[in-house]
Amino acid sequence: MKAHFQSSSLEDKKRIIIINDALSIPLVQGHENIITLKEVFLSGRIVSASREQKVFSVMIIETLRGGELFYHIKMCGRLTLETSRYYFLQLASALNHMHNKAGFAHRDLKPWNIMVNDDLTKLKIIDFGYATPLDPERLEQASRIFKGRLNCTKNYMAPELYKKVINFPLDKSDVFSLGVILINFLTGDYSFSHVFKEDHETFSEEYLNFLAHPQRFLNQTDESLLSLITGMLAPSMDDRLSISAVLTHPWCQLKCSFPQQARDELLSKQKSLVLKEQEQVTSGVGCKELPSYLTFTDYTTCLKTTRPYCELLQNLEKVIKTMGGILIRRKNAIQVELDPSEPHERMEIELSDRLNVIIELFITERNGQHPQICLEFQRGKGDYLSFVDFFVLIQSKLHPL
Repeated sequence: MKAHFQSSSLEDKKRIIIINDALSIPLVQGHENIITLKEVFLSGRIVSASREQKVFSVMIIETLRGGELFYHIKMCGRLTLETSRYYFLQLASALNHMHNKAGFAHRDLKPWNIMVNDDLTKLKIIDFGYATPLDPERLEQASRIFKGRLNCTKNYMAPELYKKVINFPLDKSDVFSLGVILINFLTGDYSFSHVFKEDHETFSEEYLNFLAHPQRFLNQTDESLLSLITGMLAPSMDDRLSISAVLTHPWCQLKCSFPQQARDELLSKQKSLVLKEQEQVTSGVGCKELPSYLTFTDYTTCLKTTRPYCELLQNLEKVIKTMGGILIRRKNAIQVELDPSEPHERMEIELSDRLNVIIELFITERNGQHPQICLEFQRGKGDYLSFVDFFVLIQSKLHPL
């Protein structure tokens, strides 16, 4: 379930993206590499044992326990050529369905928005908050809704998106993003950070150098592969390949598979980035081994306690510090009057430059001398599995609460 709660702190921009996601995802259904939607609600309430919360968007979607594709690329450093082609063709097929059957461009395609199933054999595209129709008659309406907000993730952003106006179909913007993802597969990194200099008018040297000499950056000599990538990353949409042309390209016609050996190699690297770092930080402190998320199926990101408020915060700050992180308290977010449906305080945890966690602290009911306090943890930045590993780790250190 993917729920978005009513909150006074939620920005209008975020609301637009959430609503667009809920409205777009039903329209792109019907492909095995697109997340399956079971039900969607645009208003309602979620009632738990402790409180009732208003929501303005709830989507019931299929469960994928393999995590985000980003996580697996980082764990492996890079994928084999065979595995890269196997995954790439799944994504290309999904885009072909979106562009030529559903009539939509995703417009925010990146490894964070691609999930993997349990045995890592299938990819699923998620998060359609920036999706826009390809029908010219509906483009003007989409442009008004987004109000020039075309800036998605810079590393995957095609040149035309810098114009901040939707007056032409953006299907080839997805092709550009898919080309960058293929580079991620092959190198584990980026060959250029963005296409423009700061003026947003002059192409960056690293982007132009890559287009001129892709073999130097990719360490590949296969002319077919190089022509595919440069064709997908062409600066002009007129020169860029369509998704149909990508699928008929010679490199995509070669036989591909996902052998058991390659699958076992990926499965053997399930320990997340966060746990790797925590093993270094907590070396000698007794940080116990945690199970792989692939076998860890039941969890909650909510902790409850009746400890005194100040004691709880001191303990939380101490635990975060031992993990090498920083706890940031947002003083201006502290609620003066008690309302169990609104967070009493919002905090953030910065853990390295890859994971940011948001904590909402609710005072739900009074039990004797001290109120019951509920801590809800939300992923702000970073991959899904690292967030889950982080939560399990902090849960083991804070309990019993």
